[in-house]
Amino acid sequence: MTKFPTHKRIKDKPYKNKDYLNYMHHSDKACIICGSREIELHHIRMKGQIGRIDSQVVPLCMNHHRGMFSPHGFDSSAFYEDYPKEWLLEQAEEFFNEYESL
Repeated sequence: MTKFPTHKRIKDKPYKNKDYLNYMHHSDKACIICGSREIELHHIRMKGQIGRIDSQVVPLCMNHHRGMFSPHGFDSSAFYEDYPKEWLLEQAEEFFNEYESL
């Protein structure tokens, strides 16, 4: 039996801006919806976008990030009706511009 060489597909690692993510986690940001200081970063992904872009994150509390009424919850469509992705992207851009101006 002849062995054929295997060709592994090499995946590029997604772009990571660790400095910016650390800044967002440690800069006393609050949930953009309720103002809670206990935050998680939500990556905003637009339709057709592959992967996550670290400059497109917004701070959300655990409830608004992973609760029932959240982007990752049972009724994510209702969340995006009240907080459209375009608005979230505007907020993310403001945070990133603030970071860039430091």
